[in-house]
Amino acid sequence: MNSNKSSLPVIDRIWSLEEMVLGKRTLKAEKGLFTLFLEVDGNARMRVDCNRAHGSYRLRKDSLSFGPLAATRAYCGGESLHDHFLQLIEATHSYQIQGDRLTLISLDGMLIFSPLG
Repeated sequence: MNSNKSSLPVIDRIWSLEEMVLGKRTLKAEKGLFTLFLEVDGNARMRVDCNRAHGSYRLRKDSLSFGPLAATRAYCGGESLHDHFLQLIEATHSYQIQGDRLTLISLDGMLIFSPLG
């Protein structure tokens, strides 16, 4: 991958969460309910169920990490993956791109996205 952020396929694209892997559990997500948008300037914006979040990110050739995130905290229902999603985003240390899928990897699990739209 090129180190120029604007030429990386993960930048400037809306990603929709498909699956969340927590240990041995794989949880499916409704398309568009959890999204990630990495801006060229190093800012990240997210839809997190019924909430929004934003913060900074750092992308390198083989690593991706997020700075502190600010998020709204509306109650999205007892079955929401809101808290797990934010925990995994904040713990992300690397990523993989395979085909049209973006996988964010942390010690606690993975978030698997596909392009929205």
